[in-house]
Amino acid sequence: MTTFFSNQDDPQKEWLRIKEDLTTLPEEIRAILCKDMEKIEALLQKGTKPNIDKAVALMQKEHCIDDLGVNASLWFCHISIVADFYCYQSEHCFSYTNRDDLEIALACIEKAINLKPKESDYYMQKARILFAFNRREEAYACQDQAIKISPHKATHYEEKGFNLYLEHRYEESIACLDKAIGINPREARYYYQKAKCFEWLKKEKEANFYFKKARFVGGENMDDVFLSLF
Repeated sequence: MTTFFSNQDDPQKEWLRIKEDLTTLPEEIRAILCKDMEKIEALLQKGTKPNIDKAVALMQKEHCIDDLGVNASLWFCHISIVADFYCYQSEHCFSYTNRDDLEIALACIEKAINLKPKESDYYMQKARILFAFNRREEAYACQDQAIKISPHKATHYEEKGFNLYLEHRYEESIACLDKAIGINPREARYYYQKAKCFEWLKKEKEANFYFKKARFVGGENMDDVFLSLF
């Protein structure tokens, strides 16, 4: 069972922490989230832990009220915005290179994942941070989890393929890029990256084929895009 405070012994304390986080959000967002706050706080004081899977299902119904009498969309909106806020903080800290900021970035994205464990982009963000720490196997595991959650998201395969390329694991990179191409065959980057892999594998014929394919798909204005990739 998925619960909002699944790892918390004191839901009221956790709620107070979330309210503090919300003070950094725009006023109009806070107004939406705090609309039914007194009612939610009263439930949390009793130790109530709302079931998020149930809330999501209820959102699809006309009235969207859970068995505790709380608007299910409010629970879900709260979780989504707070989680996205943590992801934003993570991305902001990751833009710096010192270890302290990376530690903060990792802590933030882990909080986001705890709130929305089925958001594949969060796992990709965590993987980027783990690569920065040179925790490569953990990073690949995060990318694999993202792909498992969103198997039809081509950019996940592309990013994993690029990381493999940087480690000179060209055959594995090509396999990822093939997945990306299968999902979105109109993205020139995928063909270009695949061509670069074949180039390093000394397979000139295949490399030339995919360079031409990238040019054909991308058109005449792709030079700057290609140069930015490698």
